[in-house]
Amino acid sequence: LEPGNISEVVEVTAGAATVDTTSTAIGSNLNDQLYENLPLQRNVQSLFYLAPGTTDSLGGGRANPSISGGSALDNLYVADGVNITDSAFGGLGVFSRSYGTMGVGINTSFIKEVQVKTGGFEPQYGQSQGGIVNIITKSGTNEYHGAITGFFQPRAFEATRKQSDDFPRVNKFGKRLNDEGYDASFELGGPVPGANKMFFFGSFNPSVQRAIVRGAEGSGLRTLLGDQAHRRLYTKNYSAKLDYGITQNHQLNFSIFGDPTTTNVAPFRTLNIDNTTANSKLDLGTRNIAVRYTGALSSTWTVSASFGQGHNTFDESGFANEYNIVDRTNTTRGNFNAVALGFFEPTEGTTYRGTVDKQKQVSLLGFHTFALGYNYQRGFY
Repeated sequence: LEPGNISEVVEVTAGAATVDTTSTAIGSNLNDQLYENLPLQRNVQSLFYLAPGTTDSLGGGRANPSISGGSALDNLYVADGVNITDSAFGGLGVFSRSYGTMGVGINTSFIKEVQVKTGGFEPQYGQSQGGIVNIITKSGTNEYHGAITGFFQPRAFEATRKQSDDFPRVNKFGKRLNDEGYDASFELGGPVPGANKMFFFGSFNPSVQRAIVRGAEGSGLRTLLGDQAHRRLYTKNYSAKLDYGITQNHQLNFSIFGDPTTTNVAPFRTLNIDNTTANSKLDLGTRNIAVRYTGALSSTWTVSASFGQGHNTFDESGFANEYNIVDRTNTTRGNFNAVALGFFEPTEGTTYRGTVDKQKQVSLLGFHTFALGYNYQRGFY
């Protein structure tokens, strides 16, 4: 018998990339699988810079990037459909005119997806001349799931930094030698016992960030503190979320998250001073509460409503009760603080926001979507 022919058919199918013709927005969707597999910093602002058109805004801090050429405080930040932008300065979290961005109020273990809109965004996203950062948080599922993780960034892993004071200059600033950080994350989610169609998710993420600094050459601070001084930030990030499916077409969500932070007494403001009268202690943090309802009245008609409260505080203490004097007469050493901290600005702000939106799809000489919404905001600063 003659052997038969062996035949094999390999069929490859691929669909063309789909284009969302219903939206004019330009942007990037960054989910948790992406940033969990990339060597990024352990903070939400590191995700923003993965989107094209986003760059460092310099004076606005890392948490407030420049998006599509806008300034640092021109962006709008939304979490779970609720505006969490600081109404006083326009940034994310706590913003100080002396220190820039100090806290962002949301940790990476609570984030499911980040959407950065860089242009052409929809009219419901107002109050922005830069970009839109839309943050979607994690939710519980039908099964219990949790994780315990730890992260560390020791100073031994960092190479020697180039410092501006290494170059010949009269005005000295001091040196930031290294940064190191340690944090742990605990999270748990699943169905609420005894409650049908209700799910929970919570996380707690304590962290310690430390900057190793050195006083400027020729300053009294260098003599007092030696080769190294430490600036420490202790942060207790927390988050919790409840999802309730009232019916198949109606959903209710509640979330709360914050990042109370304290520091040690250290030279945060200046490293070019002859004493420790400019040392201070920082106490800051945010707390955001969001409640959101989403419902489908029919297959073509949806409504949503949300309420949010954002609260942030910044306080500075532990410094000497002295007038600030800056010495500008020393031609060999340059300008330096002779005594005291100078300007300080403790702040506290609370913002209430409410929105109602409805959307109707109509098929008449084509397919059309009509949307109508109302937004109310009141801030106390």
